[in-house]
Amino acid sequence: MAKSTFVGGIHPYEGKELSKDKPIRAVLPKGELVYPLSQHIGAPASPIVQKGDHVLQGQKIAEASGFVSAPIYATVSGTVKAIEPRRVVTSNEVMSIVLENDGLYEEVEYPVHKPYEELGKEEIIAIVKEAGIVGMGGAGFPTFIKLSPKEPDKIDYVIANCAECEPYLTSDYRRMIEEPEKLIGGLKIMLRLFDHAKGILAVEENKPDAIALLKKLTKDEPDIMVTPLRTKYPQGSERSIIYATTGYVYFQTYIERIRMHRYRKYLEVADFVRHICGDERAELRIGYFRLQLRDRSVVVYQILDARNVALKPELIGIELAAQKVGHVRESF
Repeated sequence: MAKSTFVGGIHPYEGKELSKDKPIRAVLPKGELVYPLSQHIGAPASPIVQKGDHVLQGQKIAEASGFVSAPIYATVSGTVKAIEPRRVVTSNEVMSIVLENDGLYEEVEYPVHKPYEELGKEEIIAIVKEAGIVGMGGAGFPTFIKLSPKEPDKIDYVIANCAECEPYLTSDYRRMIEEPEKLIGGLKIMLRLFDHAKGILAVEENKPDAIALLKKLTKDEPDIMVTPLRTKYPQGSERSIIYATTGYVYFQTYIERIRMHRYRKYLEVADFVRHICGDERAELRIGYFRLQLRDRSVVVYQILDARNVALKPELIGIELAAQKVGHVRESF
């Protein structure tokens, strides 16, 4: 159940009025361009061009070199000037392809794919993989891996994080206003991969025109909902937005702590639960454990075996509470 927010957060000066009404414009790069071969998590890409080669805009210049890796494409046309180490923003030197832009922006002939409605799941994932799409966070995690969970039938929601809760930033807002069809179309493609999932467009309430536009364009899409979120920071962070849009608590980082304590009755995670869900009497499930928040402790009141059957109390050697209180689901 959507909560529209999370407990806590701050309200910094937004500063979005400085750029929110300025349309997106193309900025063409000039001169020398450097393409680090390690701009994603995992194995660096391997160059498939050589010094002196002429390349076109959109041409693949480096191939993925492992399962967790991604290909790299030229964004301009020009000549490969060098393949050498270059320093990146992390202060490390990374092997890079240096391309001299010729200013012509001559493009390759892009492959033509069938409409996504006619593509199978594996075909969609293969296209995403070949396109070199990675996350825009610090890790740059290859997107095709995110779209390939072990149990896709257990995915309940695909959340498009449109919160943009950070001060000053308005690039997501402009994308929603100017190109909403691309956002909705991308979400529809992702939903093709998960038979039981619903799509959520999660937008902070300080973007009422974007919310209205997305609702208008999805009114005939039964599997997509637009969820307005309260405006505060960090509404767009992973755990916050999952709880705000679904009511699920993302709690995976504490599984090992529970196992390490060998099923001890009281676990030191109550403050975390209270901060995330704001509920003094909450129940949730983490892996094989069912937990209950009581006062300042979390009580294990049921443990399941691999068949999802509750173990008898005498088999685990602790006193289990019998009563269920509240309802908070986990997100995995």
